[in-house]
Amino acid sequence: MDEIFKYIDFWLDSIHCFRKYIQESTGNVLRPPVIVVCTGIDKVAEDKEAKKTEFENKFLNIFGCQDKGRHIRGMIHFISNTESPREDFEILQNKISEIAKEMHYFAENLPTQWIQLESALAVLKDLKEKEKMGYCEKWENIEKLAQRISMQEDELRRFLNYQHKIGNVIYFEDKPNYIILQPNWLVDCFRCLVCNDNNNPCTLNELLDLKEKGIISEQLIVKLFGKVPALQFVEYKSHILEVMEKFDIIIKSETKDSYYMPCMVSASSSIEDIKKST
Repeated sequence: MDEIFKYIDFWLDSIHCFRKYIQESTGNVLRPPVIVVCTGIDKVAEDKEAKKTEFENKFLNIFGCQDKGRHIRGMIHFISNTESPREDFEILQNKISEIAKEMHYFAENLPTQWIQLESALAVLKDLKEKEKMGYCEKWENIEKLAQRISMQEDELRRFLNYQHKIGNVIYFEDKPNYIILQPNWLVDCFRCLVCNDNNNPCTLNELLDLKEKGIISEQLIVKLFGKVPALQFVEYKSHILEVMEKFDIIIKSETKDSYYMPCMVSASSSIEDIKKST
């Protein structure tokens, strides 16, 4: 259970860092909103209700008093992959719909060109998924799609900033060479760096540096990205690392070909120790 909470903590940290690009809050809650869904409740053999209560209580104790917990909307949704009644999914759907209506851009009137380009990007995403291609797309290719509907460059930038804001793509004006069309692709990329599995190519020293000090070399990054070659993380490594820096997931070392991952640190260190190690 502790590993699950570490995983949740990592992603809440990531979302909380992303908040500075949203710059919105309402009352005592923060945006973007987070709905917590735990799948696989069918795998719990005994005392399901007691296990759910235990999990909820621990969840509240850990995140209820933290600022990043203000992103979370409502309690946890426990969903079975095989046994959940339709009502469980309807409750979750209604919660998503309720939160979506609170967002200021829900049902917002958009330029026709934006809708056309969004549809074109959706087709491109589907193509990349079918062909098992990476979800990074060159600016030049997106610009060509925009030109087909007579969209000017300034308008394209406004469109991409909007798409980034609502979570459809990942785009930064100061890192414009590539646009990430599927944010979940980046999530899978993060998993390569932080998740334990049997296909871990780290040496013992590399693993120790990563798990205790949060230090990860570019060489190790290439190894970890290579765990899932079909997703083409290595090919787009430079842009991925730039985006991870923008989200404060990693910090570039000033003296070595390595990065510092604060979320991976398990041992307490002073600022002086961190500077020495990086």
